[in-house]
Amino acid sequence: MADLVSVAGAVASELSRYGATVCFLPEFKLSELSQMRVVVVPTGIEDELATRDSVGAVYKVSVGVLKKTTEDEIPSLVQTVRSIGRHFLGMHLAGCSCVKAAYEPVYSPEQFREKRQFTGVVVLSFRTVERHEGEALL
Repeated sequence: MADLVSVAGAVASELSRYGATVCFLPEFKLSELSQMRVVVVPTGIEDELATRDSVGAVYKVSVGVLKKTTEDEIPSLVQTVRSIGRHFLGMHLAGCSCVKAAYEPVYSPEQFREKRQFTGVVVLSFRTVERHEGEALL
């Protein structure tokens, strides 16, 4: 049986080439972002009825790409965010399948304008179906 934290850990492991870490409180000083930082944040669970006797769950994991940067670097950082999302589509991790990658935001112009910080986020949705023991759910 999958759980949200396990899925986030598996995502961070898959992104080890970026030095990704699971982070529950992703707050950083600008001085800590001179090099690109990739953080994985477990952000949500949606339970849904799959059949009369099984429950589906969608685990949402946000992957943030952060870097103090210049405007010239934004296109390549946006491409990195998109590449990360596409890498996971269809992948099986921690008993789940990645079924969606949503870029929310692909980058934040406000953060760049105010701090010269690139912040891009991809929200990965992992789906699993678990059989319910006992009575039917409906």
